Amino acid sequence: MTAKLAKATVKSSAKASVKVTVKATGLKPGGKVKVTYGKKSVTATVKSGKATVKLPKLKKGKYTLKVTYLGSTETKKATYKKTLKLKVK
Repeated sequence: MTAKLAKATVKSSAKASVKVTVKATGLKPGGKVKVTYGKKSVTATVKSGKATVKLPKLKKGKYTLKVTYLGSTETKKATYKKTLKLKVK
């Protein structure tokens, strides 16, 4: 699994997004992916191994994002090993 912020820095008036790709040998995974920041989280649907998670507008500050693939009937749950850093101006 890979995950990447569309932009590492956004204005507080904008919404950040995370692009996630889930890979499985011989499959194009489906299911859900969850991005957690602090005590809150947002989920998105994975279609053909790809998902874009759109975060709500956030207050100014720095956020650490954790990305988790929730799995499906064909694939196991997985957590992206790196944390993503988002800065909101």
